[in-house]
Amino acid sequence: MPLNVQKVKWGHMVRTPPAAAAPARAVPASARAHTHTTVADEVFAAWVLGPTAKVPKVSTRPGLQAVLFDLDGVLVDTAEFHFQAWKRLAVELGLAFDRQANHAFRGVGRMECLEKLLGTHAHCFVAEEKRLLAERKLGALALLRNLRNLQQAGVSEELVLAALASMKTGRVLPFRFLAAARSAPQWEQPLEAAMFRALEGRAIDGRSGSLPGHTVLLVDVSGSMEAPLSHRSEMRRTDAAYGLAILLREIAEKVAIYTFPDHAKLAPPRRGMALRDALEASQPHSGTMLGAALAHVEAECRSGYDRLVVITDEQSHDSVPAPRGKGYVINVASNRNGVGYGPWTHIDGWSEAVVEYIAELEAAQSMPGV
Repeated sequence: MPLNVQKVKWGHMVRTPPAAAAPARAVPASARAHTHTTVADEVFAAWVLGPTAKVPKVSTRPGLQAVLFDLDGVLVDTAEFHFQAWKRLAVELGLAFDRQANHAFRGVGRMECLEKLLGTHAHCFVAEEKRLLAERKLGALALLRNLRNLQQAGVSEELVLAALASMKTGRVLPFRFLAAARSAPQWEQPLEAAMFRALEGRAIDGRSGSLPGHTVLLVDVSGSMEAPLSHRSEMRRTDAAYGLAILLREIAEKVAIYTFPDHAKLAPPRRGMALRDALEASQPHSGTMLGAALAHVEAECRSGYDRLVVITDEQSHDSVPAPRGKGYVINVASNRNGVGYGPWTHIDGWSEAVVEYIAELEAAQSMPGV
């Protein structure tokens, strides 16, 4: 998933020895000494590269740039982990599997690999059981994606509920639970319980109120937000937007949430699936008038706010003014759109990392001498 922050172009990276490393999540003091480096650059370098990173000596911004992380087989050799996973499954099933057999699995799809592993025993497993065996490697995500299949295959509800109650939610994002609840609404309640477990402790660095002060959030509910996140995904842009709204509700100190297509409307102060329902039903999913929505919100928030966050697919039928204070645009459709809105801080993506970036950028901006 792309995460383009402030359209930064990175040049030469310098690493300091471990002994001179700055604390995690902090911008190195030496980095702040570079007169040609902006605060956003400093935060991004420390955030992506970790505590031993220094900021690029030179940073230019000629236009939209990209940072690509190709882990599988490039930065990380995952072949051994694939072998160990299939080996463990083979041991559990009492089947033979060694490194020579593993060579036939390279470049082969998961279900075809399973057929190869089962060999002459494949007829003993019905199609859905084979799918479950293969998806065991994916844990919570596989379970959430296959709830509808489990129901259609006649898997007992007791077994499904037990799996939802015991699965490791880890860093599963809210939009995953929202998409699962849409495909299997009969299990929405246990899905919501699992989602709240995933949100526990999500405050950045263990701090409650990770975004201090007053956050105003505008969620785009225009018709284009009903589109899938990608051509192969069943998840919609609204899933990502509502998921981020649910996350901000839990970790922001104070948050007011508005929806907008043609105009802004304040959403009730709900949590979880109830907040999703309130956002979805708030008003018709029609055109996009972000400029008009911003004017409405500014008029209602006369006492001010600490930050204004817009979650959108970056389409608007009117002009978008500059934010009155700190303004962020989170684009959940960066693969298709990205028109940009002038002085706003742009972030492409929809994970909790975008919220972490906002918190760390503002923390860095508040440092003495910055």
